[in-house]
Amino acid sequence: MNQKTDVWLKLSKKQVEDYHLKQFDKVYQSTIAFHMWLKSKEIIEKNDLIVDVGCGSGSNLIHLDDTFPDIECCGIDINEDLVSLGNTEMKKRNKSEIKIICANFKTHSFKKKPKGILSYSFLSFLPSLDLGLEVMAAYSPDWIAATSLFYDGPLSCRTEVINHSETEDDHPTQCFYNTYSLEYTKKKFKDLGYNKFEFVPFDIDIDLLKPDDKRLGTYTERLPSGRRLQISGPLLMNWHFILAKK
Repeated sequence: MNQKTDVWLKLSKKQVEDYHLKQFDKVYQSTIAFHMWLKSKEIIEKNDLIVDVGCGSGSNLIHLDDTFPDIECCGIDINEDLVSLGNTEMKKRNKSEIKIICANFKTHSFKKKPKGILSYSFLSFLPSLDLGLEVMAAYSPDWIAATSLFYDGPLSCRTEVINHSETEDDHPTQCFYNTYSLEYTKKKFKDLGYNKFEFVPFDIDIDLLKPDDKRLGTYTERLPSGRRLQISGPLLMNWHFILAKK
């Protein structure tokens, strides 16, 4: 894949502890809301294989398994360290049945056809939306669902974050945080054979404190209406949940 793999492969100890390990102990509100939204769609059935593409250490799979205990779920990622970390944490938490595979997204095949493909934030971290959707559609699932940054209009924004700090805990120095047009996303899915498309914005219902270091890290600001905006560093985080079905 022509992607900046250093974004996923070069992680500091601090990043692993602050981002990946933390999610094993405290589930994100967005993950809980995403799974409840999927549950309301009644698309996940007993014994379905559900695959998380770009799963990192796979912490979201634990909550997925708790929410849908009768399914098979696994994750796939290219970062060997995160995959190893995830499988170790699964054993610690008596979730050994959840497997995380280290493999190239485009070349790996599953013995059992996935019923659904999930991704959590993964799409916005890629150089382009087309790349991510094509990778997921290649598995030919019945449906694809994702959380990512989207805009309800005809505009997409390609955002590359450049970290000018020079301490050894500041990897990666560059990463994508793209926001994609929902109109274009719907069209792209249709081109791939997924004719049914829906989405919903994610409005967080808790306050998050602003980080002191002025780097990436989501916090909230309240509007007069009471709605909370999610912000990370200089970025407005327009999180949405999307679902595409054949």
